[in-house]
Amino acid sequence: MSIVAVLLFVFILVILVRHRGGRHRERAIDLSIWRPRLVAAVRLAQQHGYHTYQGGEAHEVATYHGKRKSIAYLYIDFFVEKDGIHYPVKVHKSRQSNRLDGPFLRDHLLALWLLYDTPIVYIHLEKSTVNLVDFSIYWPRRTLQKRWMGRILWLGIGLFIGFLIAHH
Repeated sequence: MSIVAVLLFVFILVILVRHRGGRHRERAIDLSIWRPRLVAAVRLAQQHGYHTYQGGEAHEVATYHGKRKSIAYLYIDFFVEKDGIHYPVKVHKSRQSNRLDGPFLRDHLLALWLLYDTPIVYIHLEKSTVNLVDFSIYWPRRTLQKRWMGRILWLGIGLFIGFLIAHH
């Protein structure tokens, strides 16, 4: 039995040491291998008080319709940190529209906001702007009422069952 306890202790210790610092561990960023557009975006973000800690990521998104499967990718250019909050960064491409209106933000940034559950830093190099884009989803009152009524119902059922078990 003591061998199992020792192995379990060593396993937990290895996991804790390996994941020390979590997902946002500090790493040295080598900007010499980055595209000039991204290097300029990092410099602009630094001027606005952001600290770059990780390069970009690509997320594969599979869509199924009928028997067909379509693959698309969501790209993050890099990640920054400011005041202890970590943000994914999207850099404006010259072929995109210069208007930052609702449809553009929805089509290009909403999926990233849903994926990371944090505001997105959007950098426009030609305008030298760094914008923090956040979304708010309106939940109609009826939807919230239905959600809470279901929770209250299950809480009541659980309390009733607990009461029956406690008095037998």
